[in-house]
Amino acid sequence: MDFLSKVFAENLILYRTQRGKKQKDLAVAMDVTPSTVSSWESGTYSPKLSTLCKISEYLEVPVDVLLGLDGVSSENYTKEEKELVEAYRERTDLQYAVRVLLGIN
Repeated sequence: MDFLSKVFAENLILYRTQRGKKQKDLAVAMDVTPSTVSSWESGTYSPKLSTLCKISEYLEVPVDVLLGLDGVSSENYTKEEKELVEAYRERTDLQYAVRVLLGIN
């Protein structure tokens, strides 16, 4: 599995579950079988470009975000993620400790 397929598979699972959708829901919406959705989410196969666009619309997530090509943009953060970033920025005295805990040294 190449990097792009892996990122897409992870993001598909993430956004599908965040939206409260099951694989079967996505399969019905895309007019494919649940095993096809499973193969996308395992990274075994990737959807056709036209299907990728439909997935993007269905999950209300831009294609570049699904593919992990969006870079770091705060508009894609959840409320909790935004709060964590703000707290991190405000607490410069704790930034080193946070980095150590997260293994970012």
